Amino acid sequence: MMKQDKKPYLQATDWNQLEDRIDKSAWARLNDILWEPNRIPLREDLKDFNALDKNWQKLILHGLGQVTLISTLQSRVGLEAEKSVSLTPTEFSVLNALQFLETINNKAYAVAIAEFSPDDTREPIEWAENDQPLQDNLRLLQSTYQNGDALQKRAAAIITSIVMYHKGFYPSLYLFGEHKMVRLAELIKDAMRGTAFSGIYPGRKFRLLFKQIGEQEQEDFQVWLKDFCQKFLHNVRLDVNLLYEDKPEMIPDVERYLRYTMNNALMNMGQKTVFPETDKDLNPLAQKGIIKSANGIDFFYYKNEHALTSYIETK
Repeated sequence: MMKQDKKPYLQATDWNQLEDRIDKSAWARLNDILWEPNRIPLREDLKDFNALDKNWQKLILHGLGQVTLISTLQSRVGLEAEKSVSLTPTEFSVLNALQFLETINNKAYAVAIAEFSPDDTREPIEWAENDQPLQDNLRLLQSTYQNGDALQKRAAAIITSIVMYHKGFYPSLYLFGEHKMVRLAELIKDAMRGTAFSGIYPGRKFRLLFKQIGEQEQEDFQVWLKDFCQKFLHNVRLDVNLLYEDKPEMIPDVERYLRYTMNNALMNMGQKTVFPETDKDLNPLAQKGIIKSANGIDFFYYKNEHALTSYIETK
């Protein structure tokens, strides 16, 4: 019988023949950060929550509604788009696991809403669904996920993970800086480990791909990125004003924080930053609640170029 030279119809995902060892480190890290939202005793925060004024309560719940909607897009559309442009079979597997982690986060936000708004769990969700600036950004992201090229899809996912979630996370972590709502902050921080991972890992893959394209293609992408960021940030500013309309004194701090996170997203892609903000420009309570209480590679991996490769791999 003659030997056939045809390429197999399907080739196995072979973790023993890695094209990029970072995939193995990423898989190990993902297994470290899987979590179960129901194990966090949010009921311990009810005393703090009930002591807050109505505007603070509404801000926390509407922020949770927003991240629920963003997480829905990421788990249904964003990660599917990233998988469609994966560079290796093992990257596809890592993104599958990350998609599962995103669904855990999505469930976590629902758990928190049910704990703090048991009589009306739909109101925070419906508020977010009727938030026009948020919907405009979700439409921008979905269009990029559906029609963009490999770099554009990754850029959209990185910016969503590093920037977009944080306007909804900020109120809870700000209160944590005041030693309030500590269990909700614990839940948010567990979710942030997943959203931060969704910035560093695609960012590493983005940089690999960006180096492989020609100078003209790089310039074309940077023109696209500038336009995308302008549209995205315009919607974010409108959304911040809407979300924080009853706490307007917080808006300047939130905007500084989001400019800081946008710089982080760009750094993850190896692109130039566009804002002057650093962590030293943040509100001290935000620094305490978000940065100083965290391991730097948990929430803002870009601070350490070797964050993924330094993880202890499971055997």
